[in-house]
Amino acid sequence: VMKTAAKMDLGVFLRIGYACDYYSNEESGSAERFWRFMGDSTVQEAWYAYLDKMYQTVSTYESFKEGFLTWEDFWGNLNVCGETDENIRIQKAEFMGYHKWIKDNYKIEQYNEKYGTNYAVIDVIPAPQRTEPAMAAMFEFYDDFLNSVLEKSQDKFPNLSMEVRTDFDVIYTKEGDMEYYKHTDTFSCMNSSFITIIYGIPMGFENVGERVSYKEALEKTEYTLQQFKLNSANKPVYIDQFIFADNTPEFKNNAQIKEDELNDYLENVTDVLLKYSKGYGIWTYRNYCANVVYNSQFALKDKEWNGNENVIFEKDINSMVCKIGIGGRIEQIIPQERLYFNDNEYVFEFEVKNLETPGTMLVTIGELIKTVEVKEKGKVVLNLSSNPPTNISLESKDCSLTIDNIKLYAQVQQGYLYDENNNELQCIEGIRALNIRLQ
Repeated sequence: VMKTAAKMDLGVFLRIGYACDYYSNEESGSAERFWRFMGDSTVQEAWYAYLDKMYQTVSTYESFKEGFLTWEDFWGNLNVCGETDENIRIQKAEFMGYHKWIKDNYKIEQYNEKYGTNYAVIDVIPAPQRTEPAMAAMFEFYDDFLNSVLEKSQDKFPNLSMEVRTDFDVIYTKEGDMEYYKHTDTFSCMNSSFITIIYGIPMGFENVGERVSYKEALEKTEYTLQQFKLNSANKPVYIDQFIFADNTPEFKNNAQIKEDELNDYLENVTDVLLKYSKGYGIWTYRNYCANVVYNSQFALKDKEWNGNENVIFEKDINSMVCKIGIGGRIEQIIPQERLYFNDNEYVFEFEVKNLETPGTMLVTIGELIKTVEVKEKGKVVLNLSSNPPTNISLESKDCSLTIDNIKLYAQVQQGYLYDENNNELQCIEGIRALNIRLQ
């Protein structure tokens, strides 16, 4: 990546983390790794060693610019606040360092008075639940934790910045009033010379499914970025995720610009970005399938695939493929951790690179079995109604073929710039117009 960027006269900014990873088919996955980081010294030491190695590696390339962490990777740690068992929340409060933080910042009487509690000692205080007034203290603790991690990380990765949380979080006073918590204590990014943020259209709107005009969106964009700039210690601000449109199912009720006005927005947001930022990045520049298959292109040969004696993983020009003979079968277990977009409607596809003997394949997705007649090379696509899959398998009944690019997905993430096959979509002209104006 670094070498290719240099050839194209491009600079590389690195988002440093390890949240999105199917490593070793872990059932616990990323949430457990980041949770352990809060209280396990071994994991912490590994993190700083990882940052040191990363910096020593990338800093040798002329294309390297900067790196940043993100609040998002650690946000899942606050899921402890959704735990109903108070004893578990007490144990986790101790593990994550919440008790120590309280002792450093409060006397027990102050904590009880401020949050309407009645604890005898700090060691029995649980991590608060979301609707409890002490959730404000938990957010303060979380922000202090992020600042501490960032500052220590900067010793290993100079000028490392952080994508900070600009969203407001709902909290409640002990009188029952609703307020908003703002994570402004993280906005300086400690010793970094710059700050990164996410900006999305929903910020500032009510988010009840409204579809807004591009002019309404522009007003909110300017106000939101202006308010952030006022609290950013006057450091340059980079929008590493400029989300002008989003089709994530979980956020379907968020405010969105009317589709026929997206390009109007992009062509008119120039002055706002020039005034309040130093640049932007696009998260989904090309649509992608949220594929739950590990090693789907066999780059790691047979890793996490179970194949019988009639299966061969081999090199094909500059790629790897899977050759399945008559009676051949490959299978992969799908851990729950991967089903980020859980649904009952899935698409399964694979590419037939070479077909020696046409015939029948059996495709198994969880408890669902499909028969596929393979008559020619090309892509095979199946639309499935199925419970969340626990495994997939392909078995040859009487055909011999070479396959690649296996996908199983319930969501195609849209970016409105290029589709999965690099065909231009509706907003590519708007983005090009924006880029020309920004120059």
